[in-house]
Amino acid sequence: MSMYEMRGYAMPDTESAACAAVSESDSCNEGEFRLMLGRKLKELRKRKLLTITQLSLYTGLSVGYLSNVERGQTSPTVDNLRKICDELDVSPAELITQKIEGKSIIRSTDAQIIVRPESGMTITQYDFGAIAEPYSVIRLEAGDFEADPEAMHPFPEVCHVLSGELTLRIEGEEFKLVPGDAMLIRANQHHVMLNCSDAPCESLWYQTMRYVVTSLA
Repeated sequence: MSMYEMRGYAMPDTESAACAAVSESDSCNEGEFRLMLGRKLKELRKRKLLTITQLSLYTGLSVGYLSNVERGQTSPTVDNLRKICDELDVSPAELITQKIEGKSIIRSTDAQIIVRPESGMTITQYDFGAIAEPYSVIRLEAGDFEADPEAMHPFPEVCHVLSGELTLRIEGEEFKLVPGDAMLIRANQHHVMLNCSDAPCESLWYQTMRYVVTSLA
């Protein structure tokens, strides 16, 4: 028995059956199904070397909507799924039934690095594809650097300090974290990273999608 059948979905042999699986998934497995579908769409988009902005332009769907689909926070309608699949050169049936392999190892030379000198920040991103959630290691230089203007996300995330001292300002309240400390930032909380020490700090950040799925189920 396939994973799909174990979760209560009939194996789709045709496009219409695949679309039915999207629209008729039972509420017990709905959150898990959305997350699986979103991961596959994101992996296929990256393989096509498309940004989410480009996919938005080609499909006529908003960036926010596509982002929510990829994060498993909303289910695409049948028509929108077809639009997305057309641009990714895959049928809905193939999307649901195919197995998309992710990476098993990411070398330091292969990680995506984003440097923001104005805020003293270096972000190293690790993305294993559809099989696991991506995460980032953020280095904040010494010298009272403050990360870009306060952020807010529609999903919870966890910060785990690896080295140095990191100050998090969450909804106006400041928390000083040292190596080994971890903090949960809840969905839609405004937050800012600061380094008020005389040494660089590094922290690991990841989205807590399990919490999102549980809360949506």
